Amino acid sequence: MNKKPETAKNPALKIKAAQEKIMFGKPVADEPQRAEIIMPGKNGAYNDVKKGGISTRQVKPAKPKPVAAPRQPVKPAAKPATKQAAKSVPVKKKKKSPAQESQELAEGVVLSFTYRLIDEARAKGGYLSVSDLKELNKDFEEKTAEMKVAIEKSFDDYIADHERKSWLNSRTRPFDRMIVKSFSHLLEDESRKIKRSKLVSRRMLPGFFIALNLMLGTDIRDSYQGKCRAIVKIIGQRNGNDFDWDDIYDNEDARAIVFDALVDIAGNFSDLNKRRDWFVDLVNSHLENPGDVEDEESQAWAFTPEGFDEFFQALMSELRVAVSMEAGRSLVTRRRDEKTTENLIKLIKKMGNPATP
Repeated sequence: MNKKPETAKNPALKIKAAQEKIMFGKPVADEPQRAEIIMPGKNGAYNDVKKGGISTRQVKPAKPKPVAAPRQPVKPAAKPATKQAAKSVPVKKKKKSPAQESQELAEGVVLSFTYRLIDEARAKGGYLSVSDLKELNKDFEEKTAEMKVAIEKSFDDYIADHERKSWLNSRTRPFDRMIVKSFSHLLEDESRKIKRSKLVSRRMLPGFFIALNLMLGTDIRDSYQGKCRAIVKIIGQRNGNDFDWDDIYDNEDARAIVFDALVDIAGNFSDLNKRRDWFVDLVNSHLENPGDVEDEESQAWAFTPEGFDEFFQALMSELRVAVSMEAGRSLVTRRRDEKTTENLIKLIKKMGNPATP
């Protein structure tokens, strides 16, 4: 016979059971429930049933997830060294000037001579006889050939350095250089080893530049100089290390400047015979020092009227060609005036016949 629970007989027990707080674990779905909890529902009816009971399955606490270590930044792999990087960059040494090389050469010769004397004196008890010195002199004579080569190289370097500086300085006065270009084929080279004319020499250049300043005037000459400098600068920037004076001589703007200057110069020689004498005297009173030239003819050289005629023909060659053509005469007239063209034609005729007054 089924026995009813006491709570069914005694409603107070039901209320008391409902008020008790019963602690039990989390139900597991796969385990059967051993009890039911009846809770009062709406309107005092005990029909709210909840599952309860204790699970026989022990729930193991979840293992904590391992905390990952912070990621270190990945360094890029080193690139393999190239052949160029492997080589050490050579330090470019500053080239010594010829003066420094000559100084070091002289000091080296003196020190070598001195140390040799000291060594010989020590070997012979601190004293050297006349015969010892003669023997040493033979040794030094044998080394003369080697010293000669070194001295010649130093001297050649000095000449090359001097020419380089002259080249750089010539850029500051390009107009003078361009005027000289018109008769430079008559001049000997800068070393004076090649003579092209017996009547014309580089020794005339100082007097020529003085005459040029007197014929053009300082302001006009400086103006031409400034225009030519501008052309040299433009061509130099464009060509860089490939700068060549032939680029200046062939430049149309530069040729126009020289053409105008030659017209101005020609205007000073309307009385050709009188001006010839003036020019010859001026040049001879300002001749360049011949230097160490051993040639007696070069040492005794002087400018002559015959030399002037040869020089002036070369100087005026471009104008002579211009006035021989209608286009050239028109060019002079457009740049100056008809009177200038007429005077230039007369001068060219006198040059062909110097006896013409």
